[in-house]
Amino acid sequence: MSWFKKSSTMATPPDELLSKQEPQNQESLQSFVAQKPLAMYTIDGQKGSNESLICRSNETGGQSCIKLGFNCVELFKKMQKFDYFCSLPDNVNATYFECRKIQ
Repeated sequence: MSWFKKSSTMATPPDELLSKQEPQNQESLQSFVAQKPLAMYTIDGQKGSNESLICRSNETGGQSCIKLGFNCVELFKKMQKFDYFCSLPDNVNATYFECRKIQ
């Protein structure tokens, strides 16, 4: 007699989940940036994390942000593909990137 039943379902490997989320993250990023293409965007995220935050200033003085399933370097590269120039700000203690549209 067996104490455990053999499961007929298998867990989805993490890499497979991430690859399924990439198109959704890409669409979210494109949509967010298309709303205000000339805004200055900031990219921030923890080192080694598969999530990062992209933000822009809004009309009320606050920020509009979305969290995406890309690490900072991936998001940096994606913004460059959208013709944005991304760099570290002048503040030497900053941990985020600033991205501006190349015109």
